Amino acid sequence: MLTAATLHQQLKEITALCDLEFHLIEEERWEDVETTETQRQELIRQTFSEEIPDQLADSVRQAIAQLTNKDKQIRELVFAARQRKARELQKFHKGSKAANSYNKTGLL
Repeated sequence: MLTAATLHQQLKEITALCDLEFHLIEEERWEDVETTETQRQELIRQTFSEEIPDQLADSVRQAIAQLTNKDKQIRELVFAARQRKARELQKFHKGSKAANSYNKTGLL
């Protein structure tokens, strides 16, 4: 059965992994983001798969709300990063097409 001390420690670890993930996303270290996300999800599963005593129900509800909020923030950051990368790739492809067209004119 989950104890208050165990819950507190696991939530602290999950929060630390969330914070690490925010940092890794900002640095665009995607392989590390994936590894951290896997660790975080596994710890969440471990934490909430145990029987929760009634006296911890409110704490667990608050923790789930906080984790849901952090998940939303992480998803938003990843989505924004994907959008940025898509725009960069689009610009790159446009530049490549223009260079190829110019090269085909034989003016180089």
